[in-house]
Amino acid sequence: MSNGNEVMDTNTQMPSFLMKDAGMGTGNIQASQRIPELRVCTKMSRVFEDQQVELGHIYNVDTEEDLGPERQLIVFKYRTNFVCSNEDNTQIFCKSYDQKTGQVRVYIAEDFDEEFIEEMQITKEEVEGEDGIVERSCKGCEFHPSNWTQDEQGNNIPPRCNRSHEFYVLDVTDGFDKQPYLIRVNETSGLKKAFIKDWNNLIQTKIKLNQAPIFGGVFKLFGEQVENSRKKKNYIFGVEFLGFVSGKQKELYDFAKQSHIEFNKNEEEYNKNTEAVASDGDIDTDDDFEEGSAFGDNTEADDGDSVWPD
Repeated sequence: MSNGNEVMDTNTQMPSFLMKDAGMGTGNIQASQRIPELRVCTKMSRVFEDQQVELGHIYNVDTEEDLGPERQLIVFKYRTNFVCSNEDNTQIFCKSYDQKTGQVRVYIAEDFDEEFIEEMQITKEEVEGEDGIVERSCKGCEFHPSNWTQDEQGNNIPPRCNRSHEFYVLDVTDGFDKQPYLIRVNETSGLKKAFIKDWNNLIQTKIKLNQAPIFGGVFKLFGEQVENSRKKKNYIFGVEFLGFVSGKQKELYDFAKQSHIEFNKNEEEYNKNTEAVASDGDIDTDDDFEEGSAFGDNTEADDGDSVWPD
């Protein structure tokens, strides 16, 4: 593939300026903030049904813009957590960073289904409150990642809460773009697990073993058609390592490094807020930390809704 913007060096020799930040960011550290998400268009995607995005192309979820079949990306942050979503994984109902405490996002309560409301014991008062986030213990939760069940035919039913991998990236396909994006992949199938394994392996062998910072490498992300165990074909992400950030793009590298540092600062502040909860019982939520809607924009429940517990 041609690299007309000269963002990366395609050889295996790293520019010397990468070495001073050896290994930085290659660990799995929790952090987040509100940024647009990129996805690959599948047959189930609404943007495909509306003929807005071509099948297998990458698109911006916020703007619904078709970004083409592939993008060149720099990863400046990678982390995992656990999420409980709706059936098509378009809305996160609850997120946990440690499988001990789940953060229920009551500001999207209008999308909750009856099963979720009953299990989490969500009340109208919580939905109409000002926090936007309600904490629940993961212990004993029906949706916990360890809680596999069976249907009447004896088929295994996977847990509703799954490990989620989040890659925070800069798009360098067309040059230096300071807008960060999120690539989120939940472990809801063997094919998605294989993709995550591939990307982790590239980070390990191409970045970490060469003692480079995670934001020193450039990856190609693309839509890849795959076949599942039931012989059905669809598109998921595919990934390749393209090379290291070019010495001609020191400004881009410095920006990616600073983005990584800022995420770590957000994480530190979040941890301080979490510790404060234990002492005073109040949840101090940082609006800039989460990638979801602003916490103050809570959705009121329908007066005629009868599924809320007393």
